[in-house]
Amino acid sequence: MPSEKTSQTTEDDFLPRMAPLSVPWKRRLQTAAVLFWGIEPALFFCIFLFLAAIPVFWPLAIAYVIWLWMDQAPIRGGRRRELARTWSYWRYFADYFPAIITKEADLDPSRNYLFG
Repeated sequence: MPSEKTSQTTEDDFLPRMAPLSVPWKRRLQTAAVLFWGIEPALFFCIFLFLAAIPVFWPLAIAYVIWLWMDQAPIRGGRRRELARTWSYWRYFADYFPAIITKEADLDPSRNYLFG
């Protein structure tokens, strides 16, 4: 006969369950990189709104909005900065997702491709 779970709740049932201490440090860094990638846009937007609420920063906010409006980098594909490309942040971000690329055919290098 299967054992029945009692309906009594203990104090441990209401405590938040944290990540176990046995999670390796590298995996924690990978998770932190992905978490930062997710909250970074909202964080910078909140900082911008906070600074825009202070009249002293209005000229700076107006100049930034004009710069965003006239910026051609999104059309050109962004700004390539070699220093930013070498950050270990990107390695941790990529290692969080265990993707493997398997080449099955040669692709024409004169064409553009999108992989998903």
